[in-house]
Amino acid sequence: MRFLLSLLSALALPAQGFVSPSHFAAVEGTGSSQLPFGTQSLPARYLQVHDGVPAQTITGLAFRHDTNGTVRPAFTLTVDVWLSTAVAPAAAAVAGFDANHGVDKRHVIVNRTVTVPANDPARLPGAFLLDLPFDPGQDFVFAGGGASLCWEVQVTANSSLASNVPFDAVQTQGPTPSAPGLVGTRAYSGCVATGRTQPIAIAPLNSSVDWVAGLAQQRVSGQQLLANGIVVWASGSGAGSWSGAPLPILLPTTTGAPSGTCTLFTDPAWLTAGVASASGTALLQLQYAVTPALHGALLPVQLIGLDAAANALGITTSNLVVQQLVAPYPAAPGIQRVYAVGGLAATGTVDAGSPLITRFQ
Repeated sequence: MRFLLSLLSALALPAQGFVSPSHFAAVEGTGSSQLPFGTQSLPARYLQVHDGVPAQTITGLAFRHDTNGTVRPAFTLTVDVWLSTAVAPAAAAVAGFDANHGVDKRHVIVNRTVTVPANDPARLPGAFLLDLPFDPGQDFVFAGGGASLCWEVQVTANSSLASNVPFDAVQTQGPTPSAPGLVGTRAYSGCVATGRTQPIAIAPLNSSVDWVAGLAQQRVSGQQLLANGIVVWASGSGAGSWSGAPLPILLPTTTGAPSGTCTLFTDPAWLTAGVASASGTALLQLQYAVTPALHGALLPVQLIGLDAAANALGITTSNLVVQQLVAPYPAAPGIQRVYAVGGLAATGTVDAGSPLITRFQ
């Protein structure tokens, strides 16, 4: 039942435009790439060829942050964007940027500075926040009909980035496509258990999915807990509310207490009890039966501690962890990329690994 509720929640997300590859329209990608939007090595030239895009009038492109539990502040970048019907399918993309473009190549965004909003680590997958609507009058009519679509971006400036910023992509190499594990993120902050100075914190661990046997193992670690204290892992349905009240819910009597404010971030649809170690750690390991039909199911988890001295309610809480089930997908999803960094070279590196998940709108 928990999986069914989570799946329905994932499928209820509104669809806008066509997402390529479509397998990841409402599911976090299995890879990431800072190219071309989040790299510190500028200027950068980047191109992707996509098979399987339906006929449509395209008015813009959109991309999303890699959701991995890290808050990425807003930044700006200056971009130029071109679109065309590709000369050849994705698998035949070549190193020469211009040689991939068809005769209908159009400069759809000219030297525009755009703002990339900060991401929301609680949302899995993230929203398509990097929105690139085309310049007025530059809509691109793509005929489809088995042809491939080519887009190119040149990033010539951005606001100073403290580090590279990853965007959501698809891992196409190694065992991941045929045997993807759970993707996960963490968000918000917990409150403080008795005897600790740092908030209770939980984090997703490497979780395995055996698609042949139809079994998934979810693993989440916890620390900064009350030593030897009783803990309860609250597994949610992803419904966004509990007993009719929208989440998150501030727990009464905790604000101003030694624990600080404690918050319920997920509905406790399924509870798993345990005992923390003497060092204040705990581990959740749950096993579920899975099928590819559950692609996109969300698995929110929060840890609740019983702690009489922490506050009048006697309860402490952790941050939130959300994991998502990703069904197997083709190792060749019909996307190829070409990139060059540190200059706008005429040729680049052809690479089938980690293409960006792209929304054509």
